[in-house]
Formats: sequence, C-alpha cells, structure tokens
Amino acid sequence: MRCVSAMVPICLGFFSVASDALENRSIQTYDIGVASSVVVDGVVDESEWRDALRLELDYEVQPGDNTTPPVRTELFLLVTERGFAAAFRCHDSRPSEIRARYNDHDDLFKDDWVGIMLDTFNDQRRAYEFIVNPVGVQMDAINDEIGGSYDTAWNAIWSSASRMTDTGWETEILIPFNQLRFQDKQGPQTWGFDAFRSYPRDYRHHMGLWPRKRGANTYLGQADKIAGIEGVAPGANLEVVPTVTAFKSERRSGLNGNDFDVSDSSSDAGATVRWGVTPNMTLNATVSPDFSQVEADAVNLGINEQFALFFSETRPFFQEGADTYQTPLNLVHTRTVANPTAALKLSGKSGSHSFGTFLTQDDVTNIVVPGNQGSRNSSFDFKTTGFVGRYRYDFGKNSTAGAMATSREGDGYTNRVLSADLFLRFSESDKLSLNIASSDTEYNQEIADRLDVSANEPVTDEAYYVSYRHENRDWWASGSYAHTGEDFVADLGFIPQVGIERVIAGGGRNWYFEKINKITWAGDWDITTDHDGALIEREYETWVSLEGPLQSFFNGGFGTRDRVFELVEYDQDFVWFNGSFQPTGMVELGGGVNLSDWIDFSSNRPADQRSWDVFAHLRQGRHVNFSLAYRESQLDVAEGRLFVTRVPELRLVYNFNERIFLRWIGQYFEIERRPDLYTTEVPSQSRDWFNQLLFSYKLNPQTVGYLGYTDQYLGSENSSLTQTERAVFLKLGYAWLR
Repeated sequence: MRCVSAMVPICLGFFSVASDALENRSIQTYDIGVASSVVVDGVVDESEWRDALRLELDYEVQPGDNTTPPVRTELFLLVTERGFAAAFRCHDSRPSEIRARYNDHDDLFKDDWVGIMLDTFNDQRRAYEFIVNPVGVQMDAINDEIGGSYDTAWNAIWSSASRMTDTGWETEILIPFNQLRFQDKQGPQTWGFDAFRSYPRDYRHHMGLWPRKRGANTYLGQADKIAGIEGVAPGANLEVVPTVTAFKSERRSGLNGNDFDVSDSSSDAGATVRWGVTPNMTLNATVSPDFSQVEADAVNLGINEQFALFFSETRPFFQEGADTYQTPLNLVHTRTVANPTAALKLSGKSGSHSFGTFLTQDDVTNIVVPGNQGSRNSSFDFKTTGFVGRYRYDFGKNSTAGAMATSREGDGYTNRVLSADLFLRFSESDKLSLNIASSDTEYNQEIADRLDVSANEPVTDEAYYVSYRHENRDWWASGSYAHTGEDFVADLGFIPQVGIERVIAGGGRNWYFEKINKITWAGDWDITTDHDGALIEREYETWVSLEGPLQSFFNGGFGTRDRVFELVEYDQDFVWFNGSFQPTGMVELGGGVNLSDWIDFSSNRPADQRSWDVFAHLRQGRHVNFSLAYRESQLDVAEGRLFVTRVPELRLVYNFNERIFLRWIGQYFEIERRPDLYTTEVPSQSRDWFNQLLFSYKLNPQTVGYLGYTDQYLGSENSSLTQTERAVFLKLGYAWLR
C-alpha cells in the first residue's frame, strides 16, 4: 500500500513547472563579476558588490505557474580569490511576518530562506545547494537528479551571515573552492546555476531565477549558466578532524530493584581526513572512528512483521556521498556496516567518467537471510572486510550507464555482488531505469547453525529491475518489473524479500487551481508471484492528494488485495488517510489513519489492523521548538484483541543561536497482549521509556562538541517502570583546514 508522507522536505530543485510557452525557452548564460574578496557580515554594501553580476528572481514557480512574485528579491554574484560569493536582498512589505528561527544545521525548511544551486561540472546530473535563513542557519545538500535523492547529510564548511532590515532581510554567502569538486581544466569554466527564495505565508511561495517547466523530469537540465569562472583552484584542500570520545554506562541485570551491577566505560581518540587530491577527486579516511549515533532512532517495535526492519543511515561519514551508490536495487545500505574500526572512501569525476569506492573493516557482522514469505536475521562477533566499487559513464544530455561491485567476507563467510545499471532519459517526459545484479554467497558454520542455512556451499543467483515513466504537466504513467532469485543475497544492501516476480503499473492526473495549489488523482495495480507463478499478492489501489491554503497537504485512498501467506489466501480491503496544515506560522498539526484487513503472521490467521497517529510542532519565538507525536496500533483476531501498541514521543529543543542547542527527547512505548490468544508464551504487558538529554555546539559541521546523557526504564505486568540503564557520553571534533 502506498502512503504519501505529509512531511516531505521541500527542495526548490524538484519543482519543475512552466507553461506551454516554455517549450522553446533558450537557456541564459551570464558572465559573473570578479572581485578580490568580500566581507561576509550580512550587510549587502553597494560599494563592496559594485562589480557583481546583478539579477532578480523574476518567477514564482510554486504555487504560481511562472507568475510575478509577491515580493522582490535582488541577487548579487561574484567570483573571488577564495570562492564563489552570493548576496540576496529580500524585500518584504510585512517584515514582522518573516519566519526566522534558530535551528540545527540543515533544519530550516519551515522558515523563510534563500539559496543557490551550483552544477559545477555542468553535466545536468548532480549539483550542490547552499541555503540560508534570516538568522544565519545554514543548510547544504547534494541534489542527485539521476538517483532522485536530495542528500542533506553532505556538509561543507562555508561562510554566511544574515540580518533583518526595515524592508525585509538580506544575507551574504561565500563558498570556498576547496569545499567543491569541479572541472579540472585550464581556462574559463561554465557552471549550471539557479537561485531561489522560499516565502512562507498562507501559501509557501517559491521564487526562482528562471521559469520551470511543469511536468519535466529534469530540473538541472533547465538551469541557466554562469560563465567567466576562470583560474579557480581548491588550494591544498586538506581537512583533518581529530576526535575524542568518552562513554560511561551502568546497567541493572534485573527488574527487581537491584543496584546497578554492570558498568562499562571507554574513551578513544581518532581522526577523519578529507583530502581534495585534485579539483575533481576526493579522499576520505577515518581511523578509530566514533560511529555512534547522536540522533535517536525513531521507535519501531517490529511486532507482527514478516521481514527485517529497515533503519535509515544517520552516521555522517556514511551519509556523505551516499547518492554515489544508489541504484534501483538497494545493493548498498551502509547501516549494515555495524561497528567499523576504520574506513576509506575515494570518489572523483573526469569528463564523462565518475567513480566512488569505500573500504571498511567491521568488528560486528549483521546477517539477513531473505525469503519470499519472510526473512531471518542475527548478529555475529566475527570480523569482516567490506568493499564497494562504483563506476558511472555519462552520455547524452543527462543519461548514465554504470557498474558496481560489492564484497563482504571474513571467517569463512563471503558475499559478493556484481551489477550494472542504466538511466536513460529519452526526453523531458520519458525516462527508463534498468538494473541487473548477480550474487555469490557462502555461509560459515556459525551462521548456518543459527539461521538454518547450508554451510560451505557457494550459491549464485540473479536479480533485475526495469521501470519506465512518462510524465507531463497534467498526467503521468509508469510501469516496472522486478525479479529476485531465491538465492540472491546483497549483504551490504537491504533486500529482505527474494524469490519473487513483481509487476507494477500505475498513473495519475493533476489539476491546478488558484486557491488549491494542486489536486492529484492516481492509482496503480501490482502483482507479486514466486518463480513458479504462485500468487503472493495482487493489489488494486487508488488515492487522491491535494495541496492548499495554510500550507496544507492531505492525501487518502483505498484499495483491495489478494494475499497469500504460507499457502493460505486472504481477501483484504484497506483505507488510509493522512495530512498536515499550519494554522499559524508557529504551529503545524497533522496525523493519519490506516484501517486494513491483515494477517496474524505468528498463527497464519486473518486479522483486522487499526492504526492512527497525530503530531504537533510548536516553534515559539526564535529559540524554542516543541514536538509531540503519538502512534497507536492494534490487531484484532476473531477471538479478540491480540495486541495494542502505544508510542508517544516528545522533543523539546532550546536553540541559543545557530550553533548551540540543548535538546531533550523522551520516547515511550507500551505493548499490551492477550497471552491466551498466542500459541507461544508472551508477556501480557511490556513497557519502555527512553530519555536523551543532549548539549550540542557546532562551530561548523565538523568542529563540534556533544555532551549527552541517556537512560532507559523497563517494565512488565509484574514490575513497575525501573531504570535499567544510564550513560553519559562526550564527543569532541575539531576541523583543521589547510
């Protein structure tokens, strides 16, 4: 079932809008101004920017269809000896309504903001974006148009300053050349370029430098150009980040009021190095790294699930550049690298050729054994070495062909995958994706004993995927076919279901209105079978979504499916709804409901699933952020309610400024069961309360200090909530640049 999120980060780069008059729009090329230096203080001084290229953001591209913007935005551009400089003068007839709050780095989408896009290789495939809000909070990202990702985990060290004025606000930006990869050639360069402004009021208005073509499948392919970038070099381009980490924890071995009887403490020093070997090649290495997560995972209970749960990667070393390894088949998911002692990454681009590789040594090996009806997983203490090598060739306007190899091996266990992929854009309306892969796996005796697989018997199998999509301003249609062999395994990726054939076909229609930005009606059909043609699932679904005033987003749908689990066929109907809106600039509210016929997988019997969630975000003034979320889910069988889960979560953040914040997170989850309805022994109640208090200081994304405290309380039907674990941790990192 498809559920479209109501909380998708909005990036101007993915708004492709225009009228029919744009079909033959000529791309503009501008000669940039040159100056020896600029002082980044937030004051757009006319004398300082006198030699700048001056432009204005003349188009509202959302919700307006390349209409006149509601406010004026001036843009100033310079190339200096140090880097690429930009300044914005943002006019506003009601400056008291400007949304400007202190937040963590990369967290500013709810505010007013401006930014620039730099396609430094001018290849219409991948670009940098740099964004600033009115109080100086920064965001940087990689816009990967081939993989369809917007990677905010990429972090650069750059300068910006903003200030409020009587007529709006203004900001200055300087991006050092040593933070960018670009063409390694003599003479002038031409870069793809865009500048944009987001202006949130009753609607969120997005303004851009050039008109967008609504329905086009390329944003970077429409971009204007900046010429006259000459004599640029990254310099030594060496960044060394030594880190110090310390951790101390105490645990109780039971829930009966014993003292904390298990303790652990550790401290370590490590270093991460980033070296721009050439303007278009970068080496990243880390020794004795701290790969612990500062961010707490979202609560995921994993009750009544067929397959291993997916957890997103949150570790910055692996997040950065992750788009390099994205393919339609999820062959690389670095969360599978559990506890590495060292890691190395090298990436680069020369002309039409680009590559990326990383190497890790892992002290812990996580194994998922996939299947078509379920998966099994476990963790092992033996060490493994992981390797990924990626190559891509660019051809045409923005099409690519690539190949990738992955390998993980150690202690008699190996898993290797070879793959090839193709992304072919026939036009701005049509694109084709293709991915084929072959795996070779051999398990050792320890894995075989625990996960019921054969040991010391190499197995080989294949997987492939193909999809086609046609899209224009008013409608879209798509189809895909996927095959994964019964013995296909990608242990450095995440493919928990194998041994299947899946076909999906769907389409939709868009309508645009003055008061309701957009209404979409869509639907799809899909069928999944095993390799003998036996049905696993057949589903029909339709849904409607709309974007309207108060920055609202709502979508809902219904459908029906035939599903087979362990030879038992189930007829299922379902309906769902979710949405969000902002009644004021400080408050956002939302939630959703899901009602579905389902399966009790533990006993293979029909069930009714009911779940709902609500959330509220309050941003008080410029410093306080408060979030409350609640999820509840229940599963009923013929004899009664099998279980119910309740998951409230609270977050309170005080941002002292754009660099310092204090945050508390409280996560609670509770499970109530009917033990008499289970075929195995289960507790009637389980409870867990998790707290995290974190003080964070970031001079920049690499020079950081974290001081935190966490604890956990557990409870059951026989005991009240008891503190079972508590810990303090410290992490310090300093970015030394040359």
